[in-house]
Amino acid sequence: MSLAVTSVMALTAVALSGAVTVAALERQPDGSVSTPHEDYLQTARQVVLDLTTVSATTVDEDVDRISSAATGSFASEFGSRAEEFAAVVRDAAVEATGSVTEAGVETADERTASVLVAATSTVTNASGAVAEPRTWRMRLGVVREGDRIAVASVEFVP
Repeated sequence: MSLAVTSVMALTAVALSGAVTVAALERQPDGSVSTPHEDYLQTARQVVLDLTTVSATTVDEDVDRISSAATGSFASEFGSRAEEFAAVVRDAAVEATGSVTEAGVETADERTASVLVAATSTVTNASGAVAEPRTWRMRLGVVREGDRIAVASVEFVP
C-alpha cells in the first residue's frame, strides 16, 4: 500500500474512533442519547405537562407547580391571573390530562433557550366535554438562573 492510502486509512480510523467515543459518552444509562440542551427540553416538557394537566380537585397544587417553574414575564402574567385561573378550573369542573408529543430546542446558548413543544390533552368539564382531545403548540422561553432552570415566557403557536 502506498503511504497516502495508509495515512488516509489511519485518519479515518481515528475520526471513526472519536465519533464512536462521543456517541458513547452522550448515551444515558437508559440508552437514550443526551443533547447539549437536554435540561432546557426537560424543563419545557414538564411545564407544558403542568399547564395541560389540571384538575378542579387539585387546582391549588397545580397552580403552585406552574408558579414554581416560572420566572420573568411568565411569572408575572401567570401570577396575576392564578386566582382567576383556579376559579375557572373549579367552576367548570375541569379534569385535563396532558402529554407531550414532541419537543425541540429552536435556539439556545449557555443561559437561554427557545423550546418548541407539541402537546395533547384530554379535557372533561361541566360544559359537556368528555375526554375531548385538544392539541397545543407552544414556544417557551427558558432561562438558566444559577442552578435553576425556569420558564420566562409561553407563547401559543398556530
